[in-house]
Amino acid sequence: MVHVLRWQWPIEPARRETECSVQIALHFNNIDGSCRSEVNPAETILLVRFSPKTPHSADLREVLDMQEQRWLPGVNSSPKPSAIINPTDSLFFAVLPEVSAAVRIRQLAQSLRLKHALRGSPLPAGQLHISLFSLGNHVGLPSGLPAATEAVSQLAQNAFTVQFNNVLTFRYKSRLSGGYPIVLCGDEGVIGLELLHQGLMDALSRTEFKGTRKNLTPHVTLLYDDRKIPADRVAPIEWSVREFVLLRRHIGQNRPYSVLGRWPLCGK
Repeated sequence: MVHVLRWQWPIEPARRETECSVQIALHFNNIDGSCRSEVNPAETILLVRFSPKTPHSADLREVLDMQEQRWLPGVNSSPKPSAIINPTDSLFFAVLPEVSAAVRIRQLAQSLRLKHALRGSPLPAGQLHISLFSLGNHVGLPSGLPAATEAVSQLAQNAFTVQFNNVLTFRYKSRLSGGYPIVLCGDEGVIGLELLHQGLMDALSRTEFKGTRKNLTPHVTLLYDDRKIPADRVAPIEWSVREFVLLRRHIGQNRPYSVLGRWPLCGK
């Protein structure tokens, strides 16, 4: 449970029956970094997360000395990382390559690495996927997840064959890796993925996860690198898509994604 306490600036010394994991959100940010324009700029918002195992007699001034924080309103310093609860899980619906296709994708990534003298390493087989619909980043699993999985279980689409035959570099560097994504893309061979993406959007439109991007460039990320490579045609890599999955990426951990659910597509 999270309690929101407000003070007018400057903050006067106060004692509160609290516990102790504390988080500060400045007036211009929500916890997730989005705009909080409805908050009075003269206010600082203190969010205190309570735990039944922690003594409730802690002095708020001992938990976090507000006068010591150099990142309060009017100061340009960035907040201390230790005062922010970072997301632990990224959730998204995706399609996974068949084992034989994953082997070929890894071989292609390695050949591009040698051909263009790239330094980035090919992604592990356990991380190869095609993203279809993001449910966002969260601390643990969101409460609305059961409703989302129930909604997508009603989706009806035939199985299809996907084919990728191009490689290219995305324009912007990844915020996670710091490198340019070098990806495998397709032409007409990715139409089935586009239809599946649209189906997921329609199914999730009545859930809390409806607010996501509407455009999709189906791709498999091969590796990340500081250098870009030119777009080029490659030998087609294809497989039959018979299901889609819900993946859980463990943020900050270099480990395979966890599969939280699988939904079969209709026979073909």
